Amino acid sequence: MESRYANRALSDIYAEIQERYRADSWPWILGYSGGKDSTALVQLVWSALGKLTEKELFKSVYILSSDTLVEIPKVINHIDLNLNMMSEAAHQQGLPFKPIKVFPDVNNSFWVTLIGKGYPAPTNNFRWCTDRLKIDPTSTFIRSQAFTSSGAILLLGSRKSESAVRKKRIENHKVFGKRYNPHPEIPTALVYTLIEDWETEEVWDYLLDHPSPWGADNKELVYMYKNASDGECPLIIDIKTPSCGKSRFGCWCCTVVKEEKALSSLVKHGEKWLAPLQHLRETLLFTQLPDKKKLFREHVKRTGQSYFIKGKFEEEGIKELGRGPYTMSFRKDFLRSLLQTEKKINRDNPYKDAGFINLITENELHEIQRIWKEEKSDWESSVYALYEEVYGKKIDNGIDEIGFLTLEDKQAIQLICNEENFPAELAMELLTAAQYHQGLRSKARLKSKITKIFNKEWRSENEIYRDLK
Repeated sequence: MESRYANRALSDIYAEIQERYRADSWPWILGYSGGKDSTALVQLVWSALGKLTEKELFKSVYILSSDTLVEIPKVINHIDLNLNMMSEAAHQQGLPFKPIKVFPDVNNSFWVTLIGKGYPAPTNNFRWCTDRLKIDPTSTFIRSQAFTSSGAILLLGSRKSESAVRKKRIENHKVFGKRYNPHPEIPTALVYTLIEDWETEEVWDYLLDHPSPWGADNKELVYMYKNASDGECPLIIDIKTPSCGKSRFGCWCCTVVKEEKALSSLVKHGEKWLAPLQHLRETLLFTQLPDKKKLFREHVKRTGQSYFIKGKFEEEGIKELGRGPYTMSFRKDFLRSLLQTEKKINRDNPYKDAGFINLITENELHEIQRIWKEEKSDWESSVYALYEEVYGKKIDNGIDEIGFLTLEDKQAIQLICNEENFPAELAMELLTAAQYHQGLRSKARLKSKITKIFNKEWRSENEIYRDLK
């Protein structure tokens, strides 16, 4: 008896895929997160197209995976392994599948934004991570394909039964009588939710009853989902998609949710070497506590301006300063902890054959150092010093020509400013601006920068409160 899924024969599902594939010249883009739903999606399309003739396979099918650079190490290893196997199998079988992995721009990565720029850990009210890490990289790729071919079809493994929120989103985007749903952001891209009516049990039945056509072991997914009560993180295409912090395949450092399940489930079921990642996440959660923000965050915004918020003593005429980015002290301490954790999990990693695990990349370290030098007058090159402290070796800092001022210069400036009763931070920012704008024919940008520096709030928190009285 032929297998049936969502009350449809498997042969009918394959026939629909084949018919839609041949209907136009628009490339297909399959969202792949490594989880059960996206794996089933890719496997269905692969098996269906594998039955077509060489002449019928006339357009590319991209298997698109988004690496936020803060994925759980075991999960990203699983994804990389499968993408490599897909690439080899597609070549051997003469199929048009092209695995692609996209990353956030280095200046928008999680650690550059949090440690470099000082953004506080994401919350539901300030969820700055989704756009930067997921939507922008995938949308850029989808737009490029849609532009080149005048359109593109995005296939997602979203299912209505995965959650009430996901069901509502699928139904809200559904256009009655149409073959595809419109993409919420890209007019020339359409969305095809192939398995939207499948139940969880049907997904597992399909994966376990039908071997992977690229040679993977679908039983490994069973282990990765062990005792899971939530699903995977799909390819996110708009900011309204719920956070993946509770899923099997979300970011390990997610603070949008109070209780994550991905990392804790793996640790609980034997992957003890990943436990240090939990401690880092708990540190970020701790900084979100209302009565602790003052300990970790500056009293001015990133622009250097101070502001007041509605405090609990406002009715008594007591104003409360709002908090801005993380202090440099916290950023340095956290970077040290991140590097120490990276060193520890690589030492304890039982899967060393998969290669070195970078919790933070070298490019991110360089970008953080650049930001600290330009914005925080970090003339002592603290990023490189911290790396050497943890690893006992120097990082290749070939780009460390972004500033010629040194720790000795900083100490001299601080001494002079203390004697002259002048804010040392102001003096250093002015000198930093001068060195970054040297050689420019037009001094307009330098003038604008200096004006902004002088307009910053240079008083300490105590001085601001004192002047209110």
